[in-house]
Amino acid sequence: MKTDQVYYGNAQLFHGNTGVRGNYIQLSDYRATGGGWTLQVRQETQFRNEGTINKELKGAVISLDKSWANSTSSSTAPLVSKEVIQMNRIGETYNLAEAKKGTGEGTWAIIFGATNDNSQKMKNTLVPKLDSKGNPVVDSNFENKPIYENTALSLSIPGATKKDLVTYQTVITWILSELP
Repeated sequence: MKTDQVYYGNAQLFHGNTGVRGNYIQLSDYRATGGGWTLQVRQETQFRNEGTINKELKGAVISLDKSWANSTSSSTAPLVSKEVIQMNRIGETYNLAEAKKGTGEGTWAIIFGATNDNSQKMKNTLVPKLDSKGNPVVDSNFENKPIYENTALSLSIPGATKKDLVTYQTVITWILSELP
């Protein structure tokens, strides 16, 4: 394709009666020190496939948006980046969330995107994934529940990027650091 393309990640599905949710990373702080922490993310390599002619998706960018924190903990929530995280510089570390001293204790989900029924009234970012005939696409691994795309998690690929019909991969590193 010669036009720029944006691909959205599939939202998180669960077994049983739990509905679809935005994608998230979960962390727990039960150190009883209240020392705080920082959550960061880094893309280690560009999307690659060594077994094809066009080995790298030059200019491909992963974006994380609409982030928020959720927990059943009574601790004060960590500060979550309200900026769109565009991992457009390979190897650079991006700050996602920070729990200052005395905050962020317990188990927290740092969520990208949301459904209409989220506790913080975040805007819905989940859209049903449809096949070419307009029918819902389902996931047999999750009791044939419908798959939703999450517009808060995307991969952008410039139209000028040469690509092949193969799977490309990258490495994402999540960094959880204790604050001094």
